[in-house]
Amino acid sequence: MITVYGKQNCGFCTQAINLLNTTGLDYQKFIIDENISREEFVSKFPDVRTVPLIYNDDQRLGGYQQLKEYVDGLDRNEYNPNP
Repeated sequence: MITVYGKQNCGFCTQAINLLNTTGLDYQKFIIDENISREEFVSKFPDVRTVPLIYNDDQRLGGYQQLKEYVDGLDRNEYNPNP
C-alpha cells in the first residue's frame, strides 16, 4: 500500500493524491497537523525536509516525481526503484 505524508496547501501533495485517485491504487495519507503531529513526523523522519514523502509498503519512493515514475513504470511493467 502507498503511504503519503503531506501538509495542507502543498501543490505536490495534492498532485500526488490526485494521481493515486486516478490510478485506483490503494493508499493512505497522513496530513501533518491533522492526523499526524509535526513532532511525530519529525521524530519518525528526522532527515526529511520536504513533502510529500511517499512510501510503497516499507520502501521509500520519494516525492511526487518519483511517485509519477513509479506509476508510469507500473503501466509499462518496468519500474526500477534503484536505477
